[in-house]
This record gives sequence, structure tokens and C-alpha cells, in this order.
Amino acid sequence: NMGADPSLDHLRLALPDEIVTTLSYIPTLAIRPFASTQKYAKGDVDPQAAGRELRVADVLTGHFRRESGQLRVTLEVVDTENNRLLWRGSTSAAADDPIGLRDGISRSLRQGLFPLLGGASASTAEAATQPRNAEAYDLFLRSAPFTSDPEPNQQGIVLLERAVRLDPDYAPAWAALGNRYYYVGGSGSGTAYAQSRAAIDRALALDPNLSEAA
Repeated sequence: NMGADPSLDHLRLALPDEIVTTLSYIPTLAIRPFASTQKYAKGDVDPQAAGRELRVADVLTGHFRRESGQLRVTLEVVDTENNRLLWRGSTSAAADDPIGLRDGISRSLRQGLFPLLGGASASTAEAATQPRNAEAYDLFLRSAPFTSDPEPNQQGIVLLERAVRLDPDYAPAWAALGNRYYYVGGSGSGTAYAQSRAAIDRALALDPNLSEAA
């Protein structure tokens, strides 16, 4: 968050989450889990050091800033072994148009980065469900920073339940909601577990290729 705008700080976690979802449609690509990468979220990251620690060939970093009513997102992928810039992309959209920003980032990744990472065919990503309601998608993004601890998890559930009511056909929102229900009930036969299974099943019915739900 280059502008240190607190109203946008949820995007520090929400945007990487969205990018990972897009990249997950490349079946040959191994992506490190959030638990391994969250320590780098504060910025000032040396990609080569991160690459060595994570044992990865490429590191994707990014930053965003609000400028004159526009939100600009810049992404870079560094080849850590050779210390060279593999790809750079930049997307901007109106600050109050999160769906437009998402579409721009997704398009930039599919057209520019997918071919470099062995994902020449973007057909499964293009076929994935798309957010249709701006308010619902904003609620989905704002739910991302809430942890799995009971109180913040419940806050995340409230946001996601509103999101799926407004836009019931967006698979990632159902998957996120299913995960949060699972944090409440765990595996078993209780109400929260049943809610979790139902939400995940809904996500997979909408998008069978959504790896998080699978």
C-alpha cells in the first residue's frame, strides 16, 4: 500500500489472494501457501532472499496506490536464480470500481504472465465465475484480512453472507464462506460443518476448477 491509505489497506491481503486464485488455473504451477508468504506482506522484500527461503524459481511482488481517483496496481515477477525481471504489468481502474480493477489484473496476468509460466491456455481461468455486483465484490475483498480467530472470523462471515446474498453466483465468495464456517465447526456433524459443506459444494457447482474449494 504505497499511499498508506488506511481505507485501502485490506487490499494488501485481498489482491494477493485474487492473484493466487487466477494463477491457480495453471495446473503445472506450484504456488507457496499464504502461511509461508504472509511475513513478506510488509514490503521491502528482497526477491532473491525470499526465493531462497521459499525454494521457488520466481517471486511475484506488487504494490498499489490511489492517484487522482484511480487505483493503480503494479506487479513484477523476478527470476530469482538469475536476478532478472521476468515480467512486469500495470493495471488501473477507478477507485470505486473493484470489479474493473480485478478484470484488468486478471487480463494482464492471463495475457502477459500465463504464457511465461507454462499456462499458454487460459480457457479454464476465463470460464471461471466472475463477480457481477460491485458491492458484493467489495464485501468479499474486505473479508480477506479477518483472521480465523473467533471474533474476526465471525466478522468475516457476516461480510461474506451479505456478499453471497447480493451475488449468489460468484464461486470464490462461497469458497471463502465455507472456509470460515469450517473455522467455527471443524470436521464433524454440527451446524457449522454442514454450512461449510453446503457453501463449498455451491462453490464447486459454480466452478469445478476452483482449487481452493476443491
